[in-house]
This record gives sequence, structure tokens and C-alpha cells, in this order.
Amino acid sequence: MLTALGERLDVAYARANRYLRLLADKTGGRFFYADNVKNLTEGFARIALELRQQYSIGYYPKSDGIKIERKIKVRVNVSNVVVSARRGYAYKPATRVGNQP
Repeated sequence: MLTALGERLDVAYARANRYLRLLADKTGGRFFYADNVKNLTEGFARIALELRQQYSIGYYPKSDGIKIERKIKVRVNVSNVVVSARRGYAYKPATRVGNQP
């Protein structure tokens, strides 16, 4: 079977899965493969469980108006926990328009 762009459907699915895995990896998220209702249900159950057992931390750097990149490393002093975090982030201050702050 072909997609609207003439690409084989299995090739399109493989490319989409690679992209979603990469997106999850870059953002500290997770990828759940759901090729059927059972896997979809299990994926949603795992997401719901994680959301009930998570902590969220924040970091607000001082900005001097330039783009900065920061690496993130999270360490815990507790055993039997899983840390999910992205590896870093890039911050670019918003540009000002006219006299707006």
C-alpha cells in the first residue's frame, strides 16, 4: 500500500517511529509503540502511572540577552527510582518589538 506521496506505508511508519523516538529522546520523554489496541491501552496505563508518581523541578537562569545552551544532569540519593530528563536545552530570549518590555 502507498501513502498519498507514493511512499510505501511500512517505510512511512518506520520513518515516523524513528522520528518519534528521537523526539522523545531529545525532550526527556518516552516512546510507546502502539500498533494495536492492547499496546495503546498499556501505553496509556504506563503514562498515567508515571504522572501519578512524578516530581517536577525547575531552573530559571539569569539572562543577559544572548542565546545560551545548558546541559542538564539530575542525580538522586535514593535507590529504586528512575530519572527521566532531557540532556539539555537552549534558551533564546524573546525579541522585543517597539517599546514593549
